[in-house]
Amino acid sequence: MPESQPGAVYYQVTIAGQNPGPGSTGQVASGQNVTPTFPGKMGGPVAVSATGNVIASQRVLYNGYFNEVLGQ
Repeated sequence: MPESQPGAVYYQVTIAGQNPGPGSTGQVASGQNVTPTFPGKMGGPVAVSATGNVIASQRVLYNGYFNEVLGQ
């Protein structure tokens, strides 16, 4: 992963080991959040890698039902 700017964390999201598309990589400043979306992507596992400490969760809206799971 590239070197992060001071106070920023570089992140990468993969789904089943693949790059799911735009928004799957980037930087987020300290105290901020980012919400990448991947419409139409199904399967897993979902993995979040980062150059620093992050809190990650997965939100799913499917067939009228909403679910959110915190990362481990």
